[in-house]
Amino acid sequence: MEEIKKLQARKLLTAELQQLAGTCNIFKKLIVGIRSPTTTRAYYGAQAFFRLFIQLNSMYRVARYYQRRVPDLLDVASLSAIARIVMENAQVLNYLTETGIGQKHFELRMQLMSYQQSAEIRRVWEKFGLPDDHFGSFWHKQGVKNGPVLLKENEVFRLLDTRTQEAMLKGERAYHFPLMKARNGPLSKSLHNALYKLFSNSIHSQPWALDNPVGLESKYVLNSLSIAVLSLSAATTYSAFASLNYMRLRKKVRGLVSSEELNFIQDLARGLRVVNWIESEKRRIREQNKSWASSAH
Repeated sequence: MEEIKKLQARKLLTAELQQLAGTCNIFKKLIVGIRSPTTTRAYYGAQAFFRLFIQLNSMYRVARYYQRRVPDLLDVASLSAIARIVMENAQVLNYLTETGIGQKHFELRMQLMSYQQSAEIRRVWEKFGLPDDHFGSFWHKQGVKNGPVLLKENEVFRLLDTRTQEAMLKGERAYHFPLMKARNGPLSKSLHNALYKLFSNSIHSQPWALDNPVGLESKYVLNSLSIAVLSLSAATTYSAFASLNYMRLRKKVRGLVSSEELNFIQDLARGLRVVNWIESEKRRIREQNKSWASSAH
């Protein structure tokens, strides 16, 4: 019985890997075939989208290598790390490419990013003990100096509560997602948080990660193989959702994919692969409990 479940789990991993490969191929078309962006929003959107493409390719290479050569030593920590990065980067892409917002809203997002970048470079520079007069470029020096001033002058910033304003003025926050009016992800907040916590525990040397089997043991619900499957599924789901927002912003990009490819991305963006995995595990557990109850009698 355990061998059957293990084979089923491996097939599921292979299916997720195929979905990831398909996503990578479509993203490559979107990157290679489009001209350089001409607006600030499109520029940052393109940067974030390219990062997604790189991350998905890295995930595919890691998963494919272990699947073909040493499947029982699948590097779940690396897959979890990439999945978490993809989730974060997809949210940033949604944030930067959101349409239907006012100019002051967009300016605040850009000002916050610029200030945080300059402030973080300055903090790292200081911790290295490097000479202050050689800190960063001219633009980074100006960013540290003028960042708070520009934020305070922004009309949208002045409408925020005092606590949020103070946090922004410290230069520690690059993004303020509550500014968004649209959804910033394909899944519910609860499910998003559960996945993020699962991947975080799998990355770090937490007891959960240390205690979880390195191999593809199928005895536990959230074993290494299940985490690998969820990593791939979450990565394709979040990147697909974000790519639709990117295509809405850059309409010429939309013309680079076929109707069939667009349907493929839209289907992934619904998040049903993650939800269906959870539901299938619920059914399996219910059936298992029934079997145990029957054998007990």
